[in-house]
Amino acid sequence: MVKAALVFLALLGSALSNANAQYSISVDDVNGVPGTVLSQTVSGSLDLETNSFVEIVFSYTPTVARILAVEPVDGGLFDAPIQFKDSIVSLEEAYVRVWCETTSPGDAPLLTFTLEALRGPDVTTTMQPIELLTNGQIVSNPSLSGGRIEVPQDPLTPVLRETLGFNYPNPFNHWTQFYLTVAEDDTEVHFSLFNIVGQLVYETTETFDAGDHKWMFVPEELFLDMSQGAYFMRMETRNGSYHTSCVFLR
Repeated sequence: MVKAALVFLALLGSALSNANAQYSISVDDVNGVPGTVLSQTVSGSLDLETNSFVEIVFSYTPTVARILAVEPVDGGLFDAPIQFKDSIVSLEEAYVRVWCETTSPGDAPLLTFTLEALRGPDVTTTMQPIELLTNGQIVSNPSLSGGRIEVPQDPLTPVLRETLGFNYPNPFNHWTQFYLTVAEDDTEVHFSLFNIVGQLVYETTETFDAGDHKWMFVPEELFLDMSQGAYFMRMETRNGSYHTSCVFLR
């Protein structure tokens, strides 16, 4: 009985492995000098029925290349117009979600990214597929291979715009995170929290290097007896003063 169960599990594992192997995505390598338009092809093998809905999420570095368009390939698996949404999170991180409502099954090119090579602080990135969904369901363990984007040049140092952005969650109760950008290394940042009538509730000074940061604010750990309501956070550096608002709930 135990032997039979082990054989069944082995066969089941083999079947699942083979099923996952039927989904694969690979991206070609491309290169070009800043300002040129590059065409990067994405190919794949998708075990799908006709008229399936496919979504693919890619990650890349937005300072290396800008996505201008995403188009189907003649004779490829995607028959319908392709839609995409590009989300730039920071100078180092961006994601593009691509979806198509009508596909044909098989093993062939899927789509082409039309890219503009940029003169940014980085000279190379990988257009990396990170997630595949079919008909709204995430495909487990597909084969995902990224393609390099190389833009030969002398790396530049990015000019950062210093700011205090939003906080999340907002409204908040136990904790919240403030998103900020600092322009120079070893910058002293002074935070001041004021209530709705302008009274100082809390202040502190911390040191940050140049770049994007998240600063955690936890009233309970600071033994602050805060009333429910609106507050204003001020961030001061040697370069300027920045403000944002938040709401505290008890």
